[in-house]
Amino acid sequence: AEAELGPFDILVNNAAINIQGTIADIDVETFERVLSVDLIACYALCRRALWSMRDRGWGRVVNISSVAAYIGGNGNEAPYSVAKAGVDMLVKVTADELGRAGVRVNAVNPGIIRTDLVAMLVPAIVKLGVAIPAAHMFAFYFAILSAITPPVALAVYAAAGLAKADLWE
Repeated sequence: AEAELGPFDILVNNAAINIQGTIADIDVETFERVLSVDLIACYALCRRALWSMRDRGWGRVVNISSVAAYIGGNGNEAPYSVAKAGVDMLVKVTADELGRAGVRVNAVNPGIIRTDLVAMLVPAIVKLGVAIPAAHMFAFYFAILSAITPPVALAVYAAAGLAKADLWE
């Protein structure tokens, strides 16, 4: 792709799957699938893009993580929470390695984003109006691309002021 389109300048890693279940409920294959999409793919794309960014002395990477990396996933998102915690550490070590070379690597850790999937899984979120519209979140991602110095993780809590228990009952 680089030969045809030129080198990477900006990479936004936003792919994820979230298969619901606890550590006891999720089989190893499912756990590995979530890690593969949510963490390993993020690593592979970063690895592919970062070296040309480093050699040119400029690049921006935003990896979309989740508050689930810090607070868990309401007791039912074990693989997703683990993968997103891994994304946060990937950001830290990558920023430490490449920050001096002019490559900025950051994580955005949004709370609940209003999507069709969220509406299906947690209808109370949509009813309460506490989820952030997806379009607003994407605008935020691009606004920070050049303004943040590494390593920084931004936590955007969509349900500020509401107790976690209120959201998941």
